[in-house]
Amino acid sequence: MSDSFDVIVIGGGPAGYPAAIRAGQNKLSVACIDEWRNHDGSAAFGGTCLNAGCIPSKALLESSELYHRAQHEFAVHGLKLDGIGFDVTAMQKRKAGIVRQSTQGILALFKGAGVVPMQGHGRLLAGREVEFTAHDGAKRLLRAKHVVLASGSEAMPLRGIAFDGEYIVDSWGALDFASVPKHLCVIGAGVIGLVRMKRPAPDSQRVDYAAERERTVAQSHIRMGAGHEQRTVCGIGCPCGDDRGGGGGAERRGALAGDRSEPTGVGAAADRQARSAGESAGLL
Repeated sequence: MSDSFDVIVIGGGPAGYPAAIRAGQNKLSVACIDEWRNHDGSAAFGGTCLNAGCIPSKALLESSELYHRAQHEFAVHGLKLDGIGFDVTAMQKRKAGIVRQSTQGILALFKGAGVVPMQGHGRLLAGREVEFTAHDGAKRLLRAKHVVLASGSEAMPLRGIAFDGEYIVDSWGALDFASVPKHLCVIGAGVIGLVRMKRPAPDSQRVDYAAERERTVAQSHIRMGAGHEQRTVCGIGCPCGDDRGGGGGAERRGALAGDRSEPTGVGAAADRQARSAGESAGLL
């Protein structure tokens, strides 16, 4: 395998892998580096969106939507169902299958476009060199005419409150609940906090949102899921008068999903993109 490419893309998420594919379709030699690893240790392309974001969220939302419709809408159509229930394990199994199919599809697209997939860590050096460290620790020095940085972001824990995988989780962990939380507090009311948690589970009794007012993409007290009590707990001094801040929500027992992340080279553009996504989703 050559160590020299026309283009090296660092990051295999929804920005990186389309860039790599497009470059390959334009007859350039391309390598795409991504270090994503699932909880079971397996490597996969697709980044947060395909592995722990958009795709698994929509899979669970569809299951939850069907459950809700069966409960509240089917009777209007003359469809009578008794003893409707749900199986969280089966929902998670279906979600995992959809995610697996989606990420494997990226490898097929890479093959068709002539993109070299490299799973591990990419580090940009001077002179358009890239140090690649595979998951097994092996290192290679790569060179490219062009380097695309699409490294994405990761969840940032609150100061002094570590993710424990059970009661305090990040947005990825919130997609892997083994049972339905009766009370969920979401700290962060951006696109991830609102859209991904729109209907976190079929029978959640209550969802609270805690966010800094100037950073939320939704107005306060937005009602997200039919039949569920959901509130936005705004920042101190918010004109709506609900100024209890994030502390009140964080102290409640239950799952806490933070969606504030540290961008790598995204900055204000990410905020604009998030606001645009919120508008597209009808949240603004």
